[in-house]
Parts: sequence; structure tokens; C-alpha cells
Amino acid sequence: MNSAGLSSWKVVEDDRPLRCSPNHSLEENLLQDGARFTVGYDRGFELGQHSRRILRVEEAGPTSPAAMDPRIWGNLPVHILESILAWLPVSTLLKLRCVCKRFNNILHSPTLRATLRRINRPRSVQAWYLFRGEGRECAAFNPEADSWCKLPLQALNLPSSATGIRVVAAAGGLLCLRQGERMIVCNPLSKAWRELPPRQNTWKFPIVGMVMDTEIEEYVVVMAGSANPNTNGKKHDRLVTEVYSSRSKTWKSIEEDYPAQHLYQTNAVHCNGFLFSAGFESILAYNLEQERWRELKGPAMQDAQLMLPQICECNGCLLMVEVASEHWLMTRVSIWALQQQNNRWINLASMPQQILEEVISIAGTRLFTYYGYGDLVCFTIARRRVLVFSMSRRRWRWLPRCPFVRGFARRCTALAYEPRVEAVV
Repeated sequence: MNSAGLSSWKVVEDDRPLRCSPNHSLEENLLQDGARFTVGYDRGFELGQHSRRILRVEEAGPTSPAAMDPRIWGNLPVHILESILAWLPVSTLLKLRCVCKRFNNILHSPTLRATLRRINRPRSVQAWYLFRGEGRECAAFNPEADSWCKLPLQALNLPSSATGIRVVAAAGGLLCLRQGERMIVCNPLSKAWRELPPRQNTWKFPIVGMVMDTEIEEYVVVMAGSANPNTNGKKHDRLVTEVYSSRSKTWKSIEEDYPAQHLYQTNAVHCNGFLFSAGFESILAYNLEQERWRELKGPAMQDAQLMLPQICECNGCLLMVEVASEHWLMTRVSIWALQQQNNRWINLASMPQQILEEVISIAGTRLFTYYGYGDLVCFTIARRRVLVFSMSRRRWRWLPRCPFVRGFARRCTALAYEPRVEAVV
């Protein structure tokens, strides 16, 4: 052992790029069989590029001077520390806030957000599923960690008059909030927010959708409703659409000679360049490029069947849920999928009888709401429990109870939320 406390070194050169698996902790990546691994790079190496790397292996005991020296690692320059933290999963960054004040404030660092945008790290495999509680609080379920976390909107430092706010849309790490006629876009992780300018039209229950282009960091918010919802008691009227662009920071009004109905779901679902909103009789589809609506037909139903007025998206496939009942009790729950090549609906899967009986024991005669994104379809049962169906595995399971809410909000529909610290409002 030399004076530096190093017993032996083994140098290995490897042309493969460095890839740290998010499924292993830092200690698991660096410590194996009592040996400590140190990673060094050739000159000119930039993170994320293919370059030669050098792995140095040293045998270092717990008392060796080669162990992590807090005098060195505790005083890293801020830009180096943020470059390291930028490669961690967002869930790990959130946990780091509990370590110290410095880490607690690091999510709000402009340089960290700039680093995250520059390195273009791989995105999370699965988005989080955002649910509203009875008190309008928000809780998110992380499928990768199989756990819940709380998103306190009160920490955004919104104006004191901004009470009664609820989340109505989400895209690209941003949330769209509504309070009466006020619309706010925020990033709950960086605590940045922007109030959108006033619109020309006012609606009580408008269709709302949000789409983010992550390549150019721009988003649009689409709202639609009847032009004159109270004129002479008409049930149908022209459909008016207003589109907000983060590039122009203005609303654009689009009026079509198209009948508007007020029984469509209020949260529009984005899929393959369209926003979809389902009703009892038909489905509205908004072409984001052409800025026009068109109508689709849902699955054909029998007398004892009910197609819930909702539509969701999983892995680019549009889904709807059918409920068959007898004496007001559910006897069958089926998931239908739209084949876009021929616009035909097919029966994709049915809820197993044992799961259906559990749903009935919790909900009774009450129907559920549902939402889909990625691989999962989420069913909110009686505002208390969440049942999920995996499209790839064809499996049903109950999520663990959420510890942050007493119950989910009435007409609660989940939203897919991709946590991104660097998303710009």
C-alpha cells in the first residue's frame, strides 16, 4: 500500500458509452465485491456522446484515505454539482430536497433547468398519473416507483384571489389550471407559472386540451364550447374554439358552423395530432394542424349497454369503456379499441368476474371514471380506489391507497403528467 492508500489499480479501456441504469443506485453502480470503481474520461468528452472511457478499479477499505473525502465532495462547484444531478431521475431529485436547504432549492435553479434542456437526457419510461382530491389537492402516482407523491399547488405562490383552482389539462411537464374564467399554466416542480390573457368567450364546462411540442418547447391550450349556450334555450349551437399559443402569447378564436353539444367530456385527449372529446352519441376530433373539428362514431351498443361518455389513449390507440347492467348493477365491463386503418371498434378486453365483484362491492350502483396513457388504463372507483389495467400484460390490479387525499374529486379523471423540471411556461 502506497502513501495514498491505494493497494492496486487496474485500468480498463472501453469504447462503449457510459450508461447509468436508473434501476440501480449510485452505490450499486460504484461498489462491487468491496472494490471501488472510478470513472475517468478522455479529453474532449461530453456527457451523452460516444467516446472512450477509462475505468480505474481500486481496492479501498472503509478506512482508506481513498474513500469519499467530504472536504472534496462537500465543496463541489455549483455548476459541476448541477451537471451531476441533471442525470438523476426526477423522483430522486424530489427526494434530495429532504437532505439540506441547498438541495431543497436546487430544483428552482435556472442553471439546472438550462443544463437539463442542454443534455437532452432520456425521458421517463412512464408518466405519472395525476388525481385531484376532494379539496382540490393533487396527488400523483409514479408507476415506476409504485408509490404516490403529493403535488402542493399552494406552493406556487399564486395570487391570493386564486382560490378554487383545479387542474384541467397537462402536457410536457406543465399543468393547465382553471379558476372561473382565469387560466394558468404552471410547472409544479420549478414553481414557475403564467396567467394566460383573457379570452373572448366564456363557458361553464368547456372542452379543454393541452399539447406540448418538446422539440421546440412550445405548447398550445385549446378550449371549445357553444357560441351562445343560453340563447332561446337551444340545446345545439355553433361550436367556437379558442387556441392559445405560447409562441404568440395570444388567443385565436375559430368559429365553425358546427353543432355544439354540452355533454362531451371536458378534458380532451391528445392522440396522433388530434384532440378527442367523447359524448353519449358521438366523438369530437379536433385536427391541431387544420384547426377544424370532425365527428366520429363510437361503438354500436345494445339496449342493456352503456358506453361511458369518455375516451382515452394508450400507446397511440383510442379506447372507450362499455358497461352492461341488469337491475342497475354492472354485469360486464369491456374495453373497446378503435382500429384507425378502418375506423372500426373491436372488443379488446373484459373485466374478470372476480374484479367486477370487487368493484360492485365498493361502488354499488355508481359508475366510475377512467383515463389511459402509456400502458395503463386507470379506473377511479367510488372516488376512493384506483384500479388499473395493463394493455401489454392484460393484467388488472388495485393501486395502493393514496395517503394524501381522503377521497378523489367528484367526476375525477386522471391526467398523465410527465415531471420535467426544465419545462418552460
